Amino acid sequence: MGSTFLTLLIFSWLLSPAGSECSDPLFLQYQARIGERIEVEPRLDGWKDFLRTYPDNPCADRVREILRELESSRGYHVQAGETRAWEQRARGGVVEPGRNTFPAFTVLPDPVPRNRVRLSSELIWPADPAAHRMEIGDPLLTQVLRVDAAPTSFLGLSLDLPLAAGAWGEEDFGYAFGNITLGVRGIWGDFLKGDRWPFVLSGGMWWGTGSSTWSPRSTKRILNAAAFSSPCFFHLFRDHQSDYTVHAEGQLGLGRHVFGAALAYHVLSQQEPTRFRNPPDPVMQMFRFDLAWQMQVFGWLFPAFELNGGVGFPGSSETTHLFLAPGVRFHTSHFSATAGVRIPFLDVADFSRVAVSLELGGQL
Repeated sequence: MGSTFLTLLIFSWLLSPAGSECSDPLFLQYQARIGERIEVEPRLDGWKDFLRTYPDNPCADRVREILRELESSRGYHVQAGETRAWEQRARGGVVEPGRNTFPAFTVLPDPVPRNRVRLSSELIWPADPAAHRMEIGDPLLTQVLRVDAAPTSFLGLSLDLPLAAGAWGEEDFGYAFGNITLGVRGIWGDFLKGDRWPFVLSGGMWWGTGSSTWSPRSTKRILNAAAFSSPCFFHLFRDHQSDYTVHAEGQLGLGRHVFGAALAYHVLSQQEPTRFRNPPDPVMQMFRFDLAWQMQVFGWLFPAFELNGGVGFPGSSETTHLFLAPGVRFHTSHFSATAGVRIPFLDVADFSRVAVSLELGGQL
């Protein structure tokens, strides 16, 4: 009988938690005191204080095991996230670079501070009779290499390098570089959870260099065809055109949904006459807006929809354009890809029938 009792005692001792091995009075005293604390952070502070004060205690290894369990618990991560959010708000609410709360849209300017490169490509099918008048074949290819940099959490810099390629006449094919565009903007955002929704705002200026003058005269019609067929990027492709733009944009998260909006006011300076406008207007103006929505289906899949419009791209102050752009976005922590179709309405439908877009991006 005695041997059976001893066997059961040894067996229960082997199955007991590791903490029962620690019978040190100081450990038991701290354990009772810390056990009264409900939140994770105060319990972590209590056990860390124990290790600082009694690093050679016989129960130090058990305390380190408890700390690892607390730090890996869900409660710790939730509370740590809330702490970081409040610290962010205390610094003025600026958004930290590298956050992936808001995947970027195709046309809508990205207000989040990131170090990233993106290549936006479009195949545009020009509409008759404009294509015949400009002597442009279809399809027309445009590409914009976008580089975004965030030297600080509240400052964003951007660089756009555009290119257009296509055919004119019956056999000729060529390409032309558009207007290099530089931008600077200020950023403000809030990632607090609970009773607040995450949102981010930014605003600043773009300057288009008018560097399309470097392209050969024989390929100028390709740039102008791209500009009039895709007014969202008019300032990037318009031949002999310098651009000065003020803009503001923002995004708001509501659960699995993200909504975006942007406004831009362009003042474009024509440098010399072209075959499409002679004599040129010395100053032209254009007002653009972008509205966007996307929904997170999985952690990496986002169906999206954009509405891109504007008034007054050169040719007539009353000229209007509108694009409906459904698409789908694949987004990870370091890479993104977006595929979509842009369908033209209003006056721009006289210049283009449809555009298919693809954007590839990577975090730097």
